[in-house]
Formats: sequence, structure tokens, C-alpha cells
Amino acid sequence: MDVGFTLGFIVVCLLVAFFALAFVRNQDEQAKAKGDAYYKAYKEQINENLKKQEYGKGYGIKCPNCGQVNVKKISTTSRAVSVGLTGLASDKIGKTYKCPKCNYIW
Repeated sequence: MDVGFTLGFIVVCLLVAFFALAFVRNQDEQAKAKGDAYYKAYKEQINENLKKQEYGKGYGIKCPNCGQVNVKKISTTSRAVSVGLTGLASDKIGKTYKCPKCNYIW
């Protein structure tokens, strides 16, 4: 076999491998960029949903007593603890929101 042919074949194989590696890296970077964009949009949506759950602003809810718009939703855990401690005399039975300004519960 000719040494020049073998050397040329090795060079061609190395060039093909180099371009294949460059192509794969490019595809990997594009996939990572898409994944990062998707993750960022997902996190923004999650944060927006959490804000809507925590505050009444997203629902247009105002305190009927003082008009405050930053009302908080009473958690299920808080209601369960209140009912567990005071029984049916709990003031949180059937209530959903609490105003942090005037402490009105409705």
C-alpha cells in the first residue's frame, strides 16, 4: 500500500470527524439554548401562578372591609390547625381570604 494514500485517508477521516464534532456541538448548543428558554418561561409561569395564589391581585379581589387589594389566601393547613385547636368555634371555617391590613377574614 502507498504511504501517501494512507496518510491522505487519515487526514480525510480526521477532517470528517472534526466537522462532525463541530456539527454535534452546534446542535448541542442550540438544544441547550432552547432548553434554557423553555425553563425560563416555565419558571416565569410558575412564579406568576404562585403570586396569584398568594395575593388576591390576580383575581381582582379586594377586602370588603377596607378595600385592600393585597389579600392573602388562607392555606388549608392553617384552616385545619385552627379547626383542630378550636373545633367548630373556629373563625376560619368556610373562609378563604384574610386581609393583612385589617385582619378581616371572609
